[in-house]
Amino acid sequence: MADPLATIEPPVVLFDGVCNLCNGTVQFLIDHDRGQRLRFAALQSEAGARVLQAHGRTPPTGDPDSVVLVEGGRVYERSDAALRIAIHGMLPKNRLGRMMQRHLRIYKAGEYDGQHSAQQPEPLVITTRVPKAKF
Repeated sequence: MADPLATIEPPVVLFDGVCNLCNGTVQFLIDHDRGQRLRFAALQSEAGARVLQAHGRTPPTGDPDSVVLVEGGRVYERSDAALRIAIHGMLPKNRLGRMMQRHLRIYKAGEYDGQHSAQQPEPLVITTRVPKAKF
């Protein structure tokens, strides 16, 4: 299997072009993309539609509800896209990095019923005087 992290094709982030949070995130990514590797297109744009169609996907109609990352010929959506974008360039580009990336997940409410085995939830105990306005 080819290593998607080693492809020459630059990763493309497809985002909701009318969402202020999305636009702010894209601006942050542009400012912090040290290798200048990421490319961007709004999901509502012709360029975004062409990228999706080239990868066998249908462009969204109406308001998009997700971020999409196209990298190494693969399409990642929702939390998979967000995680890959967030850790872009941070993980080693070897077998360990690929393994770590495969096992990272963000669970949407209702997708995961239960706690991870490593979780040992404890109540938050505040030991200093904190103004009520903080909570």
